[in-house]
Formats: sequence, C-alpha cells, structure tokens
Amino acid sequence: MKDSSKINLENFYLLDSYGIGKISLLGEYTSESLARVMIDNWVPFVECSRHCCKSDYCKYVVWINKEENVSKDIECGVAVDAIKNFVDKTFDALIKSSDENKQKYLDGAFHFYKFVFKSERTIGNFINRYFLDSWENYVVSVYGHVKYIRDHINIMTGLLKDIPEFRIKKGILFVEGDSEEAFLNKLKESHLMWFLDLAILNYKGKSNKRPNRIEMLIDDYIAKGYEIYIQGDADGKPRNTFQVLIEKDKIKEKNSFVFKYDFESSVPPSLLYISLKKLNLLEKVEKEDFINAIEKNNDMKVEDILKTIYNFELSSIKVTLAEEIANNINNTIDCWQSNWFLSTELGSFLKFIQNIN
Repeated sequence: MKDSSKINLENFYLLDSYGIGKISLLGEYTSESLARVMIDNWVPFVECSRHCCKSDYCKYVVWINKEENVSKDIECGVAVDAIKNFVDKTFDALIKSSDENKQKYLDGAFHFYKFVFKSERTIGNFINRYFLDSWENYVVSVYGHVKYIRDHINIMTGLLKDIPEFRIKKGILFVEGDSEEAFLNKLKESHLMWFLDLAILNYKGKSNKRPNRIEMLIDDYIAKGYEIYIQGDADGKPRNTFQVLIEKDKIKEKNSFVFKYDFESSVPPSLLYISLKKLNLLEKVEKEDFINAIEKNNDMKVEDILKTIYNFELSSIKVTLAEEIANNINNTIDCWQSNWFLSTELGSFLKFIQNIN
C-alpha cells in the first residue's frame, strides 16, 4: 500500500529546466505527484538512439526498429526513475523540514536530477569511440566535461547540508602549512580509516591565518556542505589562534587544534631523533644528548633549538622530515597502543583527527 502522506507546498517553487526561472507550486502534493511535476518540468523527451551514447544497451529505450537504430521519443528513463526514487525515499525528510529547508530541498532535487542526467550522458560519451572520434583534435576537452557534473554536486550538497536526515556534512581539515599536509598524506599509507578519507586543505601558512583571509575559504567550504576543522600554530603565544573565527561562529572551538609552537615542536624528541637519523642528519649527536637538549629548552621552538645548539637549519627539510616522521609512525603499531605517545602533543593532534568524519 502506497503512503498517502501529503505536504502543502503553496508559496514554494521549482526551478525551471534551465535552473534560472521559478515555477510556482500550488496546493498539496504526495510524493508521487511531486515527483511527477518535477519530471514534467525538467526531463526532456529525446530519441535515445540519436541523442544518447548508451542507447544500445539501456533498458529504458523503446525501439521502433533497432536494426535501423530508430527509437521512440521518451523522457529519459534513468532521470525519471532517479527523481521518483529520490522523492519517495526522502519525502518524510521534506515534510519535517523548516520552510527554508523545504525550498532548499526543492532546489537540491533539481541539481540532483541534473547530476544524474548529465552523468548518464557523459559516461555514455566516454565509452563511445565514434562520439570521441567526432571531436578529432579537440577530443581531450571532452574529458573536461566532468566539471559540469561537479558543479551540480557542489550546489546540491550545499543546499541539503542542513537537512539532518541526509547526513551530508563531511569534515575537512584546514592545515597551516606544507609540513602538516605532507605528514597527513603520508599517514594515509597506513590505510587506517581515520586518514584514508580525510579531506585536507593547506591554507598556506601564517599570512593566510588572518581571519579576513581564511574566512573566505571557510565560507566557501561551508557552502559546499563541509564542517570545518582547523589546525594552526600558536608560536608560543598564549591565546587561541582562531579566537576571532570562533567568536564569529565560523568554526567550533572543539574543531580547532593549535600547536603550542608548531608541528615540528610537537614531535616527541625520541621520534624526532629517529627521523633525523634516518635522513642521515645529526649523525654525530647521541640520542640521550639530543633528548636532553630538547627537554631542557622546552620554552623554545625545536627549529630554534637545533639552530642554537647544533647549528642546523631545519627549514629546508621540513616536508621531508614530516614524511619521515609519518613513516616511522606507520611502521610502529605501538604508537596507537601507547598511552605515553597519545598523551604527547603530536598524539593529541592525531586523536583530534580521529574525531573528524
């Protein structure tokens, strides 16, 4: 038995087939009648055999004469069923939504349809050699057509992100520099789930840490449906580096992680020593002496300690060192079972990352 739930969509609208004009909705709708009005306004009638490169095996094609490659004009069956299923399976979420989110749902449904329809057509083009050959010297540009699909995904996720049933929000970690980015990308090689799907954006250091600059990046990713997590360096200063952004509700305080000094200074001295040794650096320095030097000068950045005591410049090898530190963690399962390691500043950062989803 079909669900007879209805929703009053008076004063709401659908986007037209171009995504520009507005088509007023009138009265009450069931999931079936709402899907039908979407289909009628969005899905074009096409002769599949002439306009779709997947027609030779698509189950929706209605053939008049297959040998002569002649088919009926029909609404794209893939798009029709996708819309019907979308509305049917999400109708309860629409009913429960606020008025603002109801309109976002309707706009999001349009971009969902466009994503499905354009994806189907684009995939067909990619597997049809005759179509590709017809582009001759410009064939490479055909593969750039995925950009049109991407636009609809970004808009759709941005519109639906505030409807909780979709669970569409995904965390993204903003990192301050190249070292952190290299470190985390190398940790992905561990195949641990915390890192495999971790989205990372390098906001390029201290100049972009200024709220008015990074705020634009944050706003852009929030609009795409991301939840923002952010890492920065305090450089020994007592305040939260991102306090202004927190006060403006751009990020949640619990979603920020600030190293007391910087990434390199967060690394436990023993792990830092091993990593430097594997890079054939500080070869004449004994481990115990190195650890003592770091621990006795814990009011300084590691970079300054190495320069002052060992006359060693760290700046030129930061990325390489970050990757080596990650390699050592990847190769030492004890790190994830060690309360001591997880209580260090670097360990705390890795626990922070485990909460990103």
